[in-house]
Amino acid sequence: MSRKENLINNLKHYADWLEILEEIEDEKWITPIAEGKWSVSEIVSHIMFWDQHILSEISKQIKEITFPDFDLKNKVAAEYAKSGVTKSQLLKEAKSAREELITAMNKMSEEKLEQPIFMNGESHCPRTGMPYSLFFIMEEHSEHDTYHQKQIIPNPIFPLLKPLGELFINSILYEEIIYLSAGRLGK
Repeated sequence: MSRKENLINNLKHYADWLEILEEIEDEKWITPIAEGKWSVSEIVSHIMFWDQHILSEISKQIKEITFPDFDLKNKVAAEYAKSGVTKSQLLKEAKSAREELITAMNKMSEEKLEQPIFMNGESHCPRTGMPYSLFFIMEEHSEHDTYHQKQIIPNPIFPLLKPLGELFINSILYEEIIYLSAGRLGK
């Protein structure tokens, strides 16, 4: 599996995983997953807002991606989740945003995805030292999906989701192991 195929599969897993969240009771949908944490609805909105932002940036065909203030963007996403939007509507919007992002990624060549770019004026990630590319940004975004999925799935207020959610997460982890064992991570 190519790096692009792996990325697309991971992005698709998240879109499929959203369907599981339809099963969450409405009260639990809007209840914070832990003290000081977001609710599931806020997490879904958060990821959707970032999907939409990335899509708007990559559609410009530029050599730099600009990210806004993270805290402000996250606050707007959380407020949207609390605005009265229904669970079904938010999940529909989130899935649509992810599918648009997948379509955009599918249209790009591996060369385009590997091309060095700037992010907020920086050429390299300060955390990893790796050069920025759309691959780098999208792989980080996909890891971010998994981080939030793991916040929701093992949460004791969602015991019925755990087996289904773990199936999706484990399939992502399995694909990552295959990908890493093929020695492609460094590309």
